Amino acid sequence: MANTPEQVVIAFQHDYKIWNDQTFQQSQTHDAKDIMQLAQKSWNELLKKYTAPDFKGEPVAFGSESSHDPEQEKILSTKITGDNAVVTTRLSQQYYSPVYEYQLFRDSNTWYLSQIFWLMKTGNTRACNAPITHKCLVQRVITFISGLTHAYNSGKVYQA
Repeated sequence: MANTPEQVVIAFQHDYKIWNDQTFQQSQTHDAKDIMQLAQKSWNELLKKYTAPDFKGEPVAFGSESSHDPEQEKILSTKITGDNAVVTTRLSQQYYSPVYEYQLFRDSNTWYLSQIFWLMKTGNTRACNAPITHKCLVQRVITFISGLTHAYNSGKVYQA
């Protein structure tokens, strides 16, 4: 059981990588409509492990390379203020090394993910990375478009 913000982030990275890789493999043999329904269902199950019970996420996105991987994504810093925490990570990949900011909150001694931001290279501009909250739909489009160049070189990217 994850008792610290760092443990929650590492566990999420692990489960996200498994989910992304399995979903991408399934996408190679299933109809696009079917795979998106299967992916959304399994994504919702994954989110239940890491978010508050009343959480509503965004539509699913996955690709040939996982956006989160505990073997490649390392924690740079953690800042805890009361019942809120920010864990900053860097994912080392061949073409780019995005920096992510995981925002968490504690309720009844349990840490929950509330947001994941991709910190863009132009200062501290934030764009949502994972489809994890509903308030970042427009920012997700920016992140998705930014990732298309990388996706073009590495394989397919699917988005609902």
